[in-house]
Amino acid sequence: MLTDKSKEWLKAAVHFQNKKAQSSITWRRGRLCHLERLQYRR
Repeated sequence: MLTDKSKEWLKAAVHFQNKKAQSSITWRRGRLCHLERLQYRR
């Protein structure tokens, strides 16, 4: 059984993971666009 405190902690942990995943996805996407632009220039 979860106490209120562990529920809050769990919510925070999930939120943090989602944030991390999202930022790494956008970073990767930005990197891909950058690489494509470099190839296009050649």
